[in-house]
Amino acid sequence: MAQLVVFAEQRRSTDLGCPDQARRAQVSEIPVAVFQPIAPGGPSPGIVGNSGARATRAPAPPESDTAVKFWPDVYRWMTIAAIISSSGIGVEPKGYNAASGPPHGELRSLSLTGLEKVFQYSDRLYGGSGPESPAALDSLQRLGIRTIVSVDGARPDVAAARKRGMRYVHLPFGYDGCPPPTAARIVKAVRDLPAPIYIHCHHGKHRGPTAVAFVRIALYGLSPDQAVNEMERAGTGRNYLGLYKAVRNYRRPDPSEIDRAPSDYPEAAPSRGMTDSMVTIGREWERLILCREAGWRTPASHPDLQPVHQALLLREAFHELARRPEVKRRSKAFRASLQRSEDMAVQLENALRARRSAESSAISLRIDTGCQSCHQSHRDPPGASRE
Repeated sequence: MAQLVVFAEQRRSTDLGCPDQARRAQVSEIPVAVFQPIAPGGPSPGIVGNSGARATRAPAPPESDTAVKFWPDVYRWMTIAAIISSSGIGVEPKGYNAASGPPHGELRSLSLTGLEKVFQYSDRLYGGSGPESPAALDSLQRLGIRTIVSVDGARPDVAAARKRGMRYVHLPFGYDGCPPPTAARIVKAVRDLPAPIYIHCHHGKHRGPTAVAFVRIALYGLSPDQAVNEMERAGTGRNYLGLYKAVRNYRRPDPSEIDRAPSDYPEAAPSRGMTDSMVTIGREWERLILCREAGWRTPASHPDLQPVHQALLLREAFHELARRPEVKRRSKAFRASLQRSEDMAVQLENALRARRSAESSAISLRIDTGCQSCHQSHRDPPGASRE
């Protein structure tokens, strides 16, 4: 009696709910089990997979030619189920999304009107710059995007996105890193909200790829090193130490941990206006002063501070303040003063990178003088004392 060979139908591993890129090989007409008919009354044959392991037992096929036409379908599905169970294919924790797309490290770069640094990470996940024009939102609409997650500090244009059938989620964080609760909410939003999903910051190079990295680790099974590799491919500067540190320290959470994250997804995060930005600038400036007092080295009292990185954070803080709508409505003199401060922060960062300590100290003093002059002209009331 001839052997009965069962073939698996052509299907991708993603159809089985597995986002692991390493298991993305196509299966097409590959014999996955061989059934050896036996003499009547003998023991039932086992199902033997490609690995040769005996997965389970099944009744012997009937002897009649008519019945054999029926049994292959039964055996085919029993075989597929046995192999999936024994090999672990498709066994992802509950709630994790399957997604196909380019393997990690081979991101698909897209050219879209009004957007920069756009990459496709999977069929349901994209990232890039902020859609700051109607043409950019139209591009996302044509791409089929249904949910936009912004990690940028600027308030998103929620109404314009709604008109195009897209929902906004606003979960901003800074250049110094991402708080774990915010990372958990980003991951949960990507897991649970309608896809495809587009994640963006301002330029699409630093905070956006960082947010994508959390998602890739949590939902796609990438290691932190693999996620860092994708950040570098997306253009994240190596000098953004806080962002890289956040990703390297991130570990894939259990689905129950993601479940516990809040499910309220704000379309526009509450803001205290310029106050938040000024507090950030003040904090970064105070840390820079500590570095200056330590001879432009890492202060012994703050081993986490690096002078070049602190200058970068100060520069970004000035830049983010200048982007605020209320700042754009301020006087031309105020905006010019803010631009000078940002320019000097860039000069300080370059001088520190070149290890020119004396020049760095001189620039920092000019920044301090400029800030005090700006406060006197635009913030402090006449006669107010400054300490």
